[in-house]
Amino acid sequence: VTHELHPEPPAHDPPSKVEPIGHITKEEVTRAVKSMGLSKSPGPSGLGPAHWRVMIQVPGMPETLNEILGSAQRREHRDLYAFRFALIPKDGVAGKHRPVAIGETITMAFHKILLSRLKAQVTGYLEHEQIAFRRNAHAVGVRMAFNSMQKEGTQAVALDMQNAFNSIPKEEILHGLDEAHVPLVLRNYTEARSAPRLGPLRRPAEHDAYCLGQNALLRQLKLIAYADDVLIFHENISVDAADIIGEASDLAKRFGLTVNVDKCKDRK
Repeated sequence: VTHELHPEPPAHDPPSKVEPIGHITKEEVTRAVKSMGLSKSPGPSGLGPAHWRVMIQVPGMPETLNEILGSAQRREHRDLYAFRFALIPKDGVAGKHRPVAIGETITMAFHKILLSRLKAQVTGYLEHEQIAFRRNAHAVGVRMAFNSMQKEGTQAVALDMQNAFNSIPKEEILHGLDEAHVPLVLRNYTEARSAPRLGPLRRPAEHDAYCLGQNALLRQLKLIAYADDVLIFHENISVDAADIIGEASDLAKRFGLTVNVDKCKDRK
């Protein structure tokens, strides 16, 4: 049933030449571990952030971890990817619990490092109108919208992308990664987390990957986008907003996205 609902997308091979990725540094590991905070629950080993803040100060520890993670396919290192199952009571709901899987702290630290590198790699490639990763993004968006509306006769229409984070096709994400010349390690990492489409949780990986997959659509429209929140500008106020929405909807379908027409708004 899962295969029928989500068939595998067409194969998308990586380009023959991609940039290498540098070794993970002690500073990166230290920042990632400290960013978790001491209250984060440990994985099956019982080693939490407090332990790792001490352990990463041991000479040679970052290099040892690099070597281990570089050969993580070997059976002796599979414990790095183990999870501890826990049930967390839901607030205000007696007898109801939320199941969670708690991974090893150091593995989560490396996830943070890879995501940080991926974000640094792709943000410069994203279209200028994608403001999700800009500093003071909302203020930037207001200024851009004001400037766009200065031309007489311009109207704005807000698009609602239906189930956007869960519907962006995997091949669009891979195409964006390849256009951005993302190192193969980061490409494979993102591909593994998005098979065949992104999961329901809006983790940083999903947020970054969605923006990258939507990038090709943004090139076709005059707009401002904050991730999946899109505001189109049309320089002919006599054109009906429904026609603008319909045209944008048809274009979005070419990139595997669906516009929820009923929720779109005319900002004229």
